[in-house]
Parts: sequence; structure tokens; C-alpha cells
Amino acid sequence: MEINNQKPEPARHGEGSLIDIQEIFPTIQGEGPYLGHPSIFVRLAGCNIQCPGCDTDYTSQRRKMHINEICDRILQASNKKMIKLVVITGGEPLRQNIGPLIRAIRRDRFRVQIETNGIICPDAVAEMIIEPTVKLVVSPKTSRIHPFISRHAHAFKYVLNASEIDPEDGLPSTALGHKASPRVARPAPEWLGPIYLNPMDEKSAELNERNMQAVLASCMKFGYIAGIQAHKIWNLP
Repeated sequence: MEINNQKPEPARHGEGSLIDIQEIFPTIQGEGPYLGHPSIFVRLAGCNIQCPGCDTDYTSQRRKMHINEICDRILQASNKKMIKLVVITGGEPLRQNIGPLIRAIRRDRFRVQIETNGIICPDAVAEMIIEPTVKLVVSPKTSRIHPFISRHAHAFKYVLNASEIDPEDGLPSTALGHKASPRVARPAPEWLGPIYLNPMDEKSAELNERNMQAVLASCMKFGYIAGIQAHKIWNLP
């Protein structure tokens, strides 16, 4: 497994007009509740943690962009608004104040999905998370989730390594090689929403098959939703 060497960065919330961006591109969402949906990905630069097994580049092309420029790029990529979903991801998107960006995207009548590790919740973003057209997908990597994020999550998504499974609930004890004590955070006991379980991509056919079989067994036993990183199968970014 290739080790992620991108260094963790602290939260920098600011007033939100300038955003540290890695890339913006149209694709098809390959995992989670919007699997198969044409989407425009807005990948923000930087992450507040460093997961050794993360295979996403979120630093090499970073630049500051004004939210108006970001919205212009989204409109250009939307194929005359035939693509209606914007996925804000990273890195860790809630490391920055994306409240004004979400508001601007919503004014252009797009739906928004935010993909987060759940650790941080800027006050300026909290009011936008509860909007019905903003869906929060939480993929925990550490042992804690911000209480507001936990309460307002639309879905939880876990990455499973067959060697790191808690037999009590079939979910990972660690995720992408990041340390979590005593284990990766879970939804609150009263959680009734969907939980997606994806196999970790270890760049090995044998290990990946083992991880996939572990996902299928866990989903059959505990009722989770099995997933894959379909964009990799489709050769999409």
C-alpha cells in the first residue's frame, strides 16, 4: 500500500469568500447514497488528519478561488444544469468556512452533498447543513464525531479492511490506517439512517477480494448497505 504523505492542516475558517481549492470536475458519483448520479466534484485542499491509506490527492494543485469563480466553474461544468448535484469533498471540506459557498451554490438551484470525516463543524456552516437540499455524508476516521455533525448526518460511510473488524457490529475498528482509540466512531445508538460499507482499496487483487468478502458478510449479518468505489471500475476521476 502506498502511504499518504500529505501533512495534516489546522482548521482555517475565515469569512468564507476565498476557498482553498484542489480541483473542480464533472463525474459520476461512485459511492454512497448518490451512487451513479452525475455530479460536479468540488475538491477542497487540505485535511485536518492524515490517513496513511488515503489515495486521494488533495494538495498538489491547490489555489485560492473566490466563491463566485467556483460557482462559475460549476455552472460551466453542469452541462446547462443537466447535472444537478454538487459534491463538496476533500481532503476535509469542513476545515474551511464553506457556508457562503454552499449558500451561493444553492442560489444556483443545485443540490449539495458534503463528504466529511465529521470531526469539525464551523458555526458558519452549521446553519447550511440543516437545509433539506444539503446532504451530509460522514465517513469517520477517528474515535470522535462532532455532536452537531452526528445529529444531522444523512448517512454514514465506512471503509473496511478485513483485518480490522469489530465483531460486535461488523464495522471497522480503524479506517485507512488512521489510529482510533478504542475504535472508529459510530453513529449514535438512536441512529436510524443508512450505513454504507465499502472495501478498502489496497492495490492488490487478493487483498481487495478479501476486503470485499468481509464487506458482504458484514452487510448480510448487520444490515448495512454494501458499496464499492464504482468510479474506479468506470475509470472516472
